[in-house]
Amino acid sequence: MKKQLIKFSSLVFIFLVLSCGTDEKKTDSKRKSVSKIEAKVVAEGQIESNLKSPSTAEFSNLRDTKMEKFGNGYLVEGYVDSENSFGANIRTYYSVEITVDTISGEIMYSNLKME
Repeated sequence: MKKQLIKFSSLVFIFLVLSCGTDEKKTDSKRKSVSKIEAKVVAEGQIESNLKSPSTAEFSNLRDTKMEKFGNGYLVEGYVDSENSFGANIRTYYSVEITVDTISGEIMYSNLKME
């Protein structure tokens, strides 16, 4: 019992030490760019919100998705397989620009096209 209490106390101590962080202050915490993975995830979220049945969505994998870097973002082009309003599974091709707003640092999308 005493050994378990010591182990538990040690784990709590380690957790507290790791969760405290550092005293360094961040002078500029605004995002300046977006990664490929972030761009793909944001693009998929926007596409999914425009689907009739988003729960059935299956997106192209990273290899089949075209990611073209420009400025502080990416042009993401891919496809999604999902059910339409009649229950038929269809493939929709999409393209969307994912960028970072230079003032707020927020990730934004524009020029969303679905065909």
